[in-house]
Amino acid sequence: MLDIYLERLSLNQAEIVSLITDYLDEIPGIERRWKWSVPCYYRKRLLWYLNAVKNDAVELCFMRGHLMEIADTRLVARGRSRVKGITIHDPRDMDWTLVQLCIDLALELDD
Repeated sequence: MLDIYLERLSLNQAEIVSLITDYLDEIPGIERRWKWSVPCYYRKRLLWYLNAVKNDAVELCFMRGHLMEIADTRLVARGRSRVKGITIHDPRDMDWTLVQLCIDLALELDD
């Protein structure tokens, strides 16, 4: 299913999604499922999902992002009441520290 999803993306988006899914798939206790035709990650409930967005980017969206209080302004709601996301434009500029911080917070909120 991931291969089919990647084929629909630009090369840049596909590279970003591949990097992120490889990273996320290594987290113990997390399961990738498909919802809304995008890769979604669950533990007890839906934690986060990947979404291809305009400008050749990918957004890593956190379902309970409204409860994540971090100083980094790259985690944004974009008009959504609950979901916040990190938009990634370039796979070479991936901020893995920010990604891991948000993952850790999402897992805490899922406990």
